[in-house]
Amino acid sequence: MNNEFKHLIEKKSLKGNDKDAYEEMLYHSKRGFVIKIFNQKRRGEKNEYSKIVIRQIDEDKFSIHMKDQKTTDGTTLEVNLSDLKKFLNKAENKKRFTFALNYIEKEMKGYNIKFDKNASQQRPAKKFNNKKDGPKGGTKKKKGSRK
Repeated sequence: MNNEFKHLIEKKSLKGNDKDAYEEMLYHSKRGFVIKIFNQKRRGEKNEYSKIVIRQIDEDKFSIHMKDQKTTDGTTLEVNLSDLKKFLNKAENKKRFTFALNYIEKEMKGYNIKFDKNASQQRPAKKFNNKKDGPKGGTKKKKGSRK
């Protein structure tokens, strides 16, 4: 069994001053469960965007953070798993969050990932064994003075 699940779709298009960007992401590991939807449509000076991030806080507690061009600070809700499913099933959200609903209702049980509050939120630093694995470049050498 895997101990993490990832889903990521990104779509971007540029035409002159017009820009469309869409991103949907689902990540589930022992550090928690994260769902993110970002949608942006820019037509010249007019910029419309919306961003929804759902993050697992505790075993059965989730934080929903919603932000768009009207609410610069955004709004945050705390819900349990059953309320999260209701939120995702709402008519205005159902089409956008079908990937998340399918995962929560069907696939999530198969992965059997346990939430660990104490799991490290930081990724471990890369260690280099020799010069070939190290960062490119090197140290700059000082030139001696000429007389």
